[in-house]
Amino acid sequence: MPQKNIKKNHNKGYKKILLVEHEENTRERILNFLNSFNQVEIATNGITGLEKFKTDYYDLIIIDKNLPYKDAEVLSDSINNSFSNVPILFISNHPEDNSENLILINNFEKEYENYMIQYAPHRESEIKQQKSLFSIGNYKLDPVNRNLWYNNEAPIKLSPKLNKLLRILIENKGQLVSKEYLIKKVWYNEEASNLKSIGVYITKLRKLLEKDQHIKINNVYKTGFILTD
Repeated sequence: MPQKNIKKNHNKGYKKILLVEHEENTRERILNFLNSFNQVEIATNGITGLEKFKTDYYDLIIIDKNLPYKDAEVLSDSINNSFSNVPILFISNHPEDNSENLILINNFEKEYENYMIQYAPHRESEIKQQKSLFSIGNYKLDPVNRNLWYNNEAPIKLSPKLNKLLRILIENKGQLVSKEYLIKKVWYNEEASNLKSIGVYITKLRKLLEKDQHIKINNVYKTGFILTD
């Protein structure tokens, strides 16, 4: 495929990529191919990959199916169970592997191009939708950059958890959002310590939104929360 077509396809949809790959030679090969057109960050194991995913925004995550200790399975399950809809592309050395959205490392360049042609136009539309600002009262939230504005004041940088929590509540404005749902989407599990943390984070959100007195986060006893403006 001509170089100009490759660049055109790479620039569609996926600008920031997280590559989770433990094998150095494979990692360098993929980086050499992708770095000319995308910003690529590296994680060498599933634990590091999950931490990067929790604290940043990615347009695509590429995971080696052959990561040790079931890292690939745990990482992909955590991402799929989160609030994010970031697509996951798996890579493998095994031709018999028939997992969904999987390409072979030995033919990475060509198969990645085919994947981009098939999926990137749809993803580009999703990214534009994700990057739109969310409004609540006199506040605006930029969920990608984690910025919260009140009128024309300087933005406040939100933590990743506050950012996700506020976005979920805004998207469900006027509706009851259960504690279980929020814990699953923001903390990824229902440990007792996380169930206690949610009250602390709701208090932080109320403090951040207090300049608009019409905004309320109502607590429904033992059930969840309702955001109104």
